[in-house]
Amino acid sequence: MKYNICEALLICVFVFNTPCRVVGSTINNERDLFLNSRFCKTYYEEGVKLYKNKQYSEAKDSFMRVLLFQPKNKSAKRYLKLIKNKQVDAELKQMKSVNTKKEKVKKMPDIKIESLYRQALKFQGRKYYLKASDKYREVISRDPSYKNAHRNQREIEKNMQTIAIEENTPELDRLSYAKGYMFYFSGKYRQCANEWEKALCMNPNNKELKEYEGIAKKIILNEDLEKELKNLFESGVAKYQKKDYIKAITDWETIVEKSKKETYENSLEWIHRAEQQIDLALLELKKVAAEKKAKSADRDINVENRPETKYIDTKTADKCYNEGLVNYAQGKISDAIRLWEMALRYDPEHEKAKRAKTTAENELGNKQKETGIIQ
Repeated sequence: MKYNICEALLICVFVFNTPCRVVGSTINNERDLFLNSRFCKTYYEEGVKLYKNKQYSEAKDSFMRVLLFQPKNKSAKRYLKLIKNKQVDAELKQMKSVNTKKEKVKKMPDIKIESLYRQALKFQGRKYYLKASDKYREVISRDPSYKNAHRNQREIEKNMQTIAIEENTPELDRLSYAKGYMFYFSGKYRQCANEWEKALCMNPNNKELKEYEGIAKKIILNEDLEKELKNLFESGVAKYQKKDYIKAITDWETIVEKSKKETYENSLEWIHRAEQQIDLALLELKKVAAEKKAKSADRDINVENRPETKYIDTKTADKCYNEGLVNYAQGKISDAIRLWEMALRYDPEHEKAKRAKTTAENELGNKQKETGIIQ
């Protein structure tokens, strides 16, 4: 009897416990299915919307998410197949467009190179060999095998070379022209300018020669200026390394002034480089001043208002001040302010420069408010 009661109790526990586990598992499964269904619906609707907007890559991602939850979703698979076809069509269309453009480029004649070639022939026929050579060289740089450009250019060069060595020729203007030609295309601009000056003395009406002499002289001026600015820059660097910051700034300020006055292709680059160095030198000057002040404070010496006599250059400050007055009188207020700022760098206690700078800044500010134009 005792065993029958125990067995009955065990049977009851088993019977009543098993449905609970089954019911709990069923509820969890139904909840997961419900959530998955909601996610799938959201991703599916998002994918359809993106597909209609022709955002195929994004639509593909959305439909792939649907298949993560519902691997057998036929609608998502159908859209993925459509997207694949669309992407393939787009790639084929793009390839076709690129090939068409390439074919057009091949078939299209180079109008500009043909025009250059015709100009070169025309100049050669009129014995304007400098102009002809420039055009032929441009043609050859674009297409070395274009028609007879290379052969014609070589013909001109041989002709000029032959004339240039004829020291006993009675046609001195022709000799100087040829020598100048050879020097010009060898990059020896001083020599070619000298030769063309001789030729122009004998034939002052040669327009081609006048034009190319001007080009050569401009190149010479630029080369001289480049050399001068380079020397000034290196001089400033050497002074900076010796901690002679004021003199270094003077060299770099000269570069800025010359580059603004004599504008050429490297002007902006030199201005930028010089101004960078000036800023560095000014920072070093501030450091020096701060160090001196700290040392003086340690010795209980009050030097707060005492000028740094070592770095004051009253002569240069006065010069900048006077140049500023000239600019101010000419209405160049911004330039005047810059010059007075320079004066104060050389002499921070220059009272005239301080007053003039303050007055000019106020005047400039008022003008800008009235007109809305920055000088």
